[in-house]
Amino acid sequence: MPDASNRAVFESSVARYFYSTIQEFKRIDTGAIAALGTSTSWHLPQFAWVGAGDGVRLGIADSGIDLSRAQVTLESFRSFDYGNGAITGSTPKDYASTWHGSQVTSFACGHHEGVAPEASCCVAAVLTENNGRNGSVVQIAAGLDWLGRQGVDVVNCSFGSDEYDPAWYQMIVNLRALGVVVVAGIGNEGVPLFPGCFHNVVAVGARDSSGNNASWSATGPAVDGYGNELPRMKPDLWLPGVDLEGQVRDGLVTGTSYASPLATGALATRLLVQAIADLLGVDPERVDPDLSLMDLGLDSLMAVEFGVSLRELTGVELRTELITSGSSLRECAQSIVAELPGAQTAEQERR
Repeated sequence: MPDASNRAVFESSVARYFYSTIQEFKRIDTGAIAALGTSTSWHLPQFAWVGAGDGVRLGIADSGIDLSRAQVTLESFRSFDYGNGAITGSTPKDYASTWHGSQVTSFACGHHEGVAPEASCCVAAVLTENNGRNGSVVQIAAGLDWLGRQGVDVVNCSFGSDEYDPAWYQMIVNLRALGVVVVAGIGNEGVPLFPGCFHNVVAVGARDSSGNNASWSATGPAVDGYGNELPRMKPDLWLPGVDLEGQVRDGLVTGTSYASPLATGALATRLLVQAIADLLGVDPERVDPDLSLMDLGLDSLMAVEFGVSLRELTGVELRTELITSGSSLRECAQSIVAELPGAQTAEQERR
């Protein structure tokens, strides 16, 4: 195994070898769908104070999108070949009869059920085999590379594999070099899946409407680029993923596949709103994330307590002077997102 100074060269050479092979990445099983029309879309109020996503461009790598079912602002679409990764089409299509990619995209930025309804999206169809359940390494690599070149801010991957692959890690490093944050579902069967368990990906687990973490949502150690386990545990975040009303699929959907897109540009601000509300003893609906923290009523002692709460909630420690300098909750959220596991700089990635 090479030393740290040769890490980037080693990973790049191994990646080129693996890109020439065909390996399966099975889409995360989404579980059973309940009777039609029985949900109340309980996930949306969880993000009531998150911005609508205006000006944000999301990247979705999945089974594609059916625009007759998912109402989104689509900027561009490409489908990719299973065998060689070549672009095979630009007409939007969902290769899954369950509309998996369409539902994932709708939860992220759908006009009626998305956490960021004003965000635009670019969609790469990289799961085109076996009714939209499978994709190859070369196919997924090509799709992620294309998404990175579209200037997206975040890429969502609601699929995974239980086998370590250095080529997959190289894909994440390439996106990070472009400043793209990668978010992925951690998996539904107890075993954390790649890419979610990589240290440089923001992994999302599923919780229910009572705030309980789903027992079947995977947990386990983070993994570095060599497949070695790290002390930090995954997932990084727990978001709604049980019995969500999916307008695309006309029924209830369950799985970390659907918790993952909710993280896109939304989580950090919501966490801060709740932390401030708890500290001030007020209803979260009274907390405006665009006001400065001082205008919200924090004094210097409360600022210290708030910083402690943030560290407990997110694992990120903000400088006290940032909190006391007139910054808003949304500005603090942006700082937290920049420090999340999937948002490290490309330079840090290569050390």
